[in-house]
Amino acid sequence: MATFGERVRQLRVAMRMSQRDLAERVGVDYTYLSKIENNKMDPPSDKVIRKMAAELGADEEELLSLAAKVSQGELRESVNRDARMGVLFRKLQTGSLTEEQICGMIKIMEEGPEYGKTDQHK
Repeated sequence: MATFGERVRQLRVAMRMSQRDLAERVGVDYTYLSKIENNKMDPPSDKVIRKMAAELGADEEELLSLAAKVSQGELRESVNRDARMGVLFRKLQTGSLTEEQICGMIKIMEEGPEYGKTDQHK
């Protein structure tokens, strides 16, 4: 799997956009963008990543995930709404879920809550 910087470069090149052009459009210096693409700098802020996604016609969630960006506020809100979310986050963090379990959860998120349900009440 590509790093955040590698994926940004792939997307930018596919759009036939120069580093200067993308940097100008998202409000960063082109030398900073070069360092990001070459994995010499950490990914930028969520705000800049969202702008990059829009300019590159990319999936915002993909770029945020590659950048390992998770809002602490959103995490807290999720756990406050449902304490089981804290258990899930800890299991994800410690690596105690299998690849199959993680893929199943992602599939549920992509396909909606009806995935995996069976009609057991007949």
